Amino acid sequence: MKYFVTALYTVLVLALAASTAGAECTEGNCQNGHGVYKWEDGSSYIGGFKDGSFSGRGVQKKADGTTYDGEYFNGRMHGDGTYTWPDGSRYAGRWQDGKKSGRGVYAWADGSRYEGEFSDDVMHGQGVYKWPDGSVYQGRYFQGRREGKGAIVWPDDRKYRGDFKNNKMEGQGVMVWPDGRIYEGEFADNTMEGSGRMTTPDGKKTYGGQWKGGKLMVPSLPQ
Repeated sequence: MKYFVTALYTVLVLALAASTAGAECTEGNCQNGHGVYKWEDGSSYIGGFKDGSFSGRGVQKKADGTTYDGEYFNGRMHGDGTYTWPDGSRYAGRWQDGKKSGRGVYAWADGSRYEGEFSDDVMHGQGVYKWPDGSVYQGRYFQGRREGKGAIVWPDDRKYRGDFKNNKMEGQGVMVWPDGRIYEGEFADNTMEGSGRMTTPDGKKTYGGQWKGGKLMVPSLPQ
């Protein structure tokens, strides 16, 4: 849900940024040129203007500590820019019509970090996501969710490579454990489910069959 909250917050701040209600030009040319806008609550904008709208390079600081330092077009964040939230979360990358779009890096206050492609304000395309515990996902995102081909490495050195759907391991994949066990087959809801086979750590035996809830329910004879 994190990306939905972030997107909503960005839209709200953008709406405030585009508004000049309760604000005045205190310095420079705020019509066509470089100027300074200040709001009654202490918020400010310093940068370029065109036809009375933020345009070109500019820096906006909100009273709550939110800041944006980057490019504008027609009053919207557009181009390269860095957006910082009051809690320390930070996005640096491309913007289009006020939304994160293109390549960028998003670092959350809890230590999570995503580097990759965005579209319509959410993670979309190829990217790398790192959790605070050291887990790393590299692969496809679709509308903010892990979806398609990808791989995860956990701190205990477990590894999964294969299909994802709605943020979960789902479809065909391969799981490798630190002790050398290897499972190849179907996954559902983040666990072994369906047809698959497990190879022992020494690589000498393989157990195939039908799996359910991570357990081999209908085994075949060792090969």
